[in-house]
Amino acid sequence: MPLLVAGSCFGTVNGVMLTSSRLFFVAGRNEHMPSILSFINPYWNTPVPAVLFTAILSLAYLLLSDNIYTLINYVQIVNWLAIGVATAGLMWMRISKPPRDYPRPLKVNMFFPIIFLLGCIFLVVFPMYQAPMDTAIGIGIMLTGLPVYFLFVYWRDRMETLSRLMDDFTLFSQKLLLVIPPAKKEI
Repeated sequence: MPLLVAGSCFGTVNGVMLTSSRLFFVAGRNEHMPSILSFINPYWNTPVPAVLFTAILSLAYLLLSDNIYTLINYVQIVNWLAIGVATAGLMWMRISKPPRDYPRPLKVNMFFPIIFLLGCIFLVVFPMYQAPMDTAIGIGIMLTGLPVYFLFVYWRDRMETLSRLMDDFTLFSQKLLLVIPPAKKEI
């Protein structure tokens, strides 16, 4: 039984690493994060910088605590908050965008998203009561993304020195990791 549990955990970690790196890859391609994250290896077609960034971020989280349950508390509050916001946005769009303008190939009763949203709210509010310090640290970790976004993405074109620095870093990373920009999609 322990081997099956270990195999299941390994599969979950593998799935999360693949998903996370692809999220960073798409964010880089859409210019929501530095463009180097969207570069791929021409031989394997894998986003090597995004995979390395995910690994480095994961290792940095391990430095925050030696207790795995504390790390789970840090991450789960942000995870359920993001899922709850996405669900609320989905419900708002369904109410505000009429079906005649936006056809819906799949109709789901609003009961299910409402129940799911209530579950998300519970999973966000209950940890705030049970472990307020872990919740605050998790939200603090999430908010560290704001200065990074504004500095390296939003203000990048407004600050010539930062733009040159990012271009130099991108070129250095390209040479080090042997990656190229993804092919542009034709519209």
